[in-house]
Amino acid sequence: GQMMEPVEFSSKPIDPKSLSEKEWALCGCKGRERRVVRSYDLKAGMLEVLNLRRAEKYAKIRSNEQRFKTEYCDDADLVIVAYGTCSRVSDAAVKMARDKGFKVGLLRPITLWPFPMDVLGDMAKKVDNFLVVEMSCGQMIDDVKLATECRSRIYFHGRPGGGVPTPPEIYKRIEEVLGGAR
Repeated sequence: GQMMEPVEFSSKPIDPKSLSEKEWALCGCKGRERRVVRSYDLKAGMLEVLNLRRAEKYAKIRSNEQRFKTEYCDDADLVIVAYGTCSRVSDAAVKMARDKGFKVGLLRPITLWPFPMDVLGDMAKKVDNFLVVEMSCGQMIDDVKLATECRSRIYFHGRPGGGVPTPPEIYKRIEEVLGGAR
């Protein structure tokens, strides 16, 4: 993958010698005590206990850390699901569609793990159509299908290889999906 988001660096250079030693780093053991990975226990049953503890931890994270932002979803006939650059482009397309009378909303996942399954599942009870917009061949579409339990129609618009979709392009896709439904 490629990153396209803007990055800001401090204009003041950092002296690498000013950074603390990384005691966790594996860099050869010459001149220091040997470091051994001890993150699991191979005694009978202990690895299972560790995995169950981690599964419980991940379940808490899944239920407490789903982050997302929604716009115009309360009355939507179609909800666009997009993140990053695609969410900003989709936001402009949603506004274009709203101006033309289409009831379109936007769900922007802030966390991709845990994916906002709960809100999408709830939306699928009321929303008939979802349009997944990505700068890929469809990495998130299966997550949307799982979250909605296939109760809604799921459409896709992707631009792989660094192609950035435009608001008019997404608006055209909205028209194709909704037809004359305004």
